[in-house]
Amino acid sequence: MKGYGNAAIIASNLIAGQTSLPPRNAWNLAVAREFEKDSLRDKDCPRATFLALCQAGRVKAVPSGDYTRSQKNATYALEAVELLRADRRLSNTPKALWNAVMKSRNVRHNSQMDVVTALWNANLIVE
Repeated sequence: MKGYGNAAIIASNLIAGQTSLPPRNAWNLAVAREFEKDSLRDKDCPRATFLALCQAGRVKAVPSGDYTRSQKNATYALEAVELLRADRRLSNTPKALWNAVMKSRNVRHNSQMDVVTALWNANLIVE
C-alpha cells in the first residue's frame, strides 16, 4: 500500500517506537518516505486528519494532546471512527465511508478517509 493511509501507519509506528516523537514530526517523516513531491508531502487534509485522531487520543501509543487546529477534518475523522464502530464494512472503501460522513453534502474527498481506514484496518485506532 502506498499513500496517505500508509503514511499514517508509518507515523503511528514511529511514535510507538519513540514516544517522545511528536505526531506532526512523525507525519512529516512518514510522508517523506511515501512521496517525492513536496506538494503531496504538504497536503493538509490527510495530515490534519491524522493529527486530529492523535489529538483525540484515538491512535494507539499516541497520547492525546494539542496537535492541530483543524476543526472540519477533526469532525470528519471522529465521525468516521464512530461510523466504523457501527459498520465495520465501511473500512473496505474509503469513498463509501466519506459519503457516509458527508450525509449528502457535496464535499470532495481529499484522502481523509484513506488515513482513517488504514489506521482502522491496522488496528491502530482506539475505540
